[in-house]
Amino acid sequence: MQPDLGDPLHEFEAVIEATLAGSGLRYERAASVTGLEADFIVRSPDDQSFVLLEAKPLLHEPAQVAMRALHLATRVREETGARRVLLVTPYPLPNRVAFESPALRVVDTDELAEALALEFARPTTQDGSFTVGSVISAGRLFAAMPFDAAFDDVFFVAIRAAAEDLGLGAYRVDYDDFSGDVVERIRVSIRESRVMVADLTRQRPNVLYEMGYAHAAGIPVVPICAEELRQLPFDVAHENTLPYRPGQTTKLVEPLRNRVAAVLGPPAGG
Repeated sequence: MQPDLGDPLHEFEAVIEATLAGSGLRYERAASVTGLEADFIVRSPDDQSFVLLEAKPLLHEPAQVAMRALHLATRVREETGARRVLLVTPYPLPNRVAFESPALRVVDTDELAEALALEFARPTTQDGSFTVGSVISAGRLFAAMPFDAAFDDVFFVAIRAAAEDLGLGAYRVDYDDFSGDVVERIRVSIRESRVMVADLTRQRPNVLYEMGYAHAAGIPVVPICAEELRQLPFDVAHENTLPYRPGQTTKLVEPLRNRVAAVLGPPAGG
C-alpha cells in the first residue's frame, strides 16, 4: 500500500487516512492540541490518551529530514502531552533505530496499522491516568521562519502560546528545502490559514517568499524580528514589525497575541 513517490503529498496522507479509517480508531486530520497543529491526532478507544502522527514523504535527504522531524516531534510531544509521536514515512527508513527514542517511533505506511494496534494495547501510564489536552479547531496560524534549532523557542514558546490563547493551531513546515509538490503544499497551507506570523530574522528567502505569497492571497501577516528593524529590506521595512530578543521569547507572547488578534478582528458573531 505504498504510495508512488511522484504523487503529491496529499496522496501520501490519503494512504495514512485510509489506514486510520480501517483501524476503527477516532482520529482528526490537521487538528491542533494546546496550540500546535499535528498532521493527525489518533485517540485511544477510552479517550484517555492520544498519539500524534507526523507524515513525512522524505523527498529530500531522508536522514536529514528524519532527524529534523524527530527533533521537532520531541518538542511537540513535550508541549502537548501526547503519549507518543509516530513519524510515518512512505517506505522503510534505513537505520531508523538511530532516530528513535522511547517517545518516538518511525514506521512506514505498511507498518502503521500494526503500530497503532500495539500503541493502544498498552496501558496509558503506570497509574492508568492520562490528561488529554483540549483539541481546538478555530483555524490555522502559519509560521514562516528560519528552520534552525535556534528558532525553536520562538515557535514553541511565543507563537504556539499566542495561537493557543486565540483558539488557533500553530503550523510550521519543517523542511529546509522546497521543490515541486512541496512548494505547492506550502501555498495551499498558507491559503488555508487565517493568519501568518513571519519571522524576518536573517531575512531568509523562504520567509520573504511565503510572506509575499500570503499578502497576494489576502492572508494577514504579523512580522516579527530579532534584529535591528532598520536592517530589513526596503520592501518589508514599512511593515509594522514586532521586535523581540533571542532568549526572551516569553516576553513576545502578549504583544504577539494582541497583534494577531487585532489583524484577525473580532470573532464571527462577537
